[in-house]
Amino acid sequence: MRKILVVGTKETHKTSLVEAAIRGMMNGKISHINLNKLTALRTFDGNGSLQDVYLSLYDELDKKLESLNSNGSANSDVVIESYYTLDTKSGFIPLLTDRFFKLFKPDVIVLLENPEESLKNHTQGALLKNQQKINREYGIRHSSSFGTALKVISVNPVHQAVAIRDIQDSIRSTLQPIKQNSVLVKA
Repeated sequence: MRKILVVGTKETHKTSLVEAAIRGMMNGKISHINLNKLTALRTFDGNGSLQDVYLSLYDELDKKLESLNSNGSANSDVVIESYYTLDTKSGFIPLLTDRFFKLFKPDVIVLLENPEESLKNHTQGALLKNQQKINREYGIRHSSSFGTALKVISVNPVHQAVAIRDIQDSIRSTLQPIKQNSVLVKA
């Protein structure tokens, strides 16, 4: 089973883009797991132990992947959608840690970002720009540390079809062998 990790902020509208990309491929061999909808994150209120959140989240994901394997989806692709970082009282912290990459070994990281010009009109544009910068730094670090390809896709709100096509291309690219320690950055 090949795993495509799609990450980004809420403002990239990643769920609708991922769903449109999968729907547009129409091969029926792509599963979608949205980590943001799993119990561990839906119940997280910013308080409590992050270690417990990680353990619960990774356990839930492991069970979902195991269920896909037992249902005969072992040869299909799975898109795992998530936030890369969480905004907490202490600032942005990684939701997807080194442990995530060791356990789940995604084949590619697709990092969705809003272009800088679209953030200028956003009420929290500076905060989002900072979060995207942190997300990119984590993406580059995890890509180089774990030999996972990284593709950065700029999500222009006016031309979302381009982002959908780029996501589809990232899913398709997992069908071909990925060079170890490759980093693909598309701005």
